[in-house]
Amino acid sequence: MLKYFFLFVLLIATAFAGFYFGSNRVRDGLVANYPTIKNLVNRSYVEVDTMLTFPITAEETPALFALSSISKTDSPTLTVNVIAKYGTNLDTHFYKINKNGNQIEAMLPKTWVIEYKVVRYTSTIKGVSEKELQSSANKDMAVFLPIKLERMKAYQAEAKSKIATALMFYFMPYQFDLKVYFGNQELKLPEVVGLNKEIEEYIGEQVGKK
Repeated sequence: MLKYFFLFVLLIATAFAGFYFGSNRVRDGLVANYPTIKNLVNRSYVEVDTMLTFPITAEETPALFALSSISKTDSPTLTVNVIAKYGTNLDTHFYKINKNGNQIEAMLPKTWVIEYKVVRYTSTIKGVSEKELQSSANKDMAVFLPIKLERMKAYQAEAKSKIATALMFYFMPYQFDLKVYFGNQELKLPEVVGLNKEIEEYIGEQVGKK
């Protein structure tokens, strides 16, 4: 009887060891799977369709200012309808995934305007053709518009949150303790129901809300 008991304990121990080491191999594979991590982060961008209106001045928009001076327009402005993508690119910038036991540190580059496209220019400048406006605006906006878009920090913060959430869904189901850094600055992880926020807590917060 004792012999069968020890055999049973050995089988359980063997099964547990197999599960444990198999599970560790899966978890190690997640960390080592850099192509998937790169694809996950690169695709977690925020796309914004917005309109920006600028005063036309000699200092910041000289080509448009010259155009407005010819037409003698007072206090001219330019409105730009633009689609911009905020995120980061792990194909062109250095990043690192550190694993120390159950802790994962994702060291990522800062977020920025990775791409933008001007849909339309409109202006209060009088008596100019669409071609003249387009040509002058393209000259001024080549430098001026990226600077303005970079200053819209709310969209960069939204991109960081989206990237962090994607990494949370990738690592946290496997019981990793995740920390995410952008440009060496740690990001406070967003609350995600089922990952770092209990479902019961979320339901309790929604009670009474309209």
